[in-house]
Amino acid sequence: MGPLFRLSTRAGLALQLRVEPDGNGIMVINANTVLYLNETATAYAYFLMQGISEEAVLKKIRRMYRLDKKTAKKDYEKLVYTISTLARTEKVCPISFLDIKSVEPFSAQYSAPLRMDIALSHSNAKTTVSTVMQAGLMKPVNSVRNNGKKSSISSNKLACLF
Repeated sequence: MGPLFRLSTRAGLALQLRVEPDGNGIMVINANTVLYLNETATAYAYFLMQGISEEAVLKKIRRMYRLDKKTAKKDYEKLVYTISTLARTEKVCPISFLDIKSVEPFSAQYSAPLRMDIALSHSNAKTTVSTVMQAGLMKPVNSVRNNGKKSSISSNKLACLF
């Protein structure tokens, strides 16, 4: 599985970015919208999630991909607009309104599943959780954020990493 980056804001925006080995990315917006990114868009998204200023992002992207200033700015603004629009509403058609290309299900091989549901019973819970944790898909957590407030939870709780 490629690197995974997360961003949660006080305004309720939650982004997860997984960078695939080929440089393309998969961004999950508010846990319900998946945005497939090419290598350049993945770099923009990564820098955006790091909190880097627009000016610094554009400078890095122009150097990395040898883009002119106008194209770099236009592409960055389009990505930010797309992410914010998809985060705010589910009522917009991303294909017709945002000019996003549709990706057919199972048309590409990914390094990890986009979603995983696990049914645990008393008899298989310990083995299943151990296997999933060894695969690096979950980790123990000591606290979680609920509407921006930190809440303590017991150390046997798990956080999903994708």
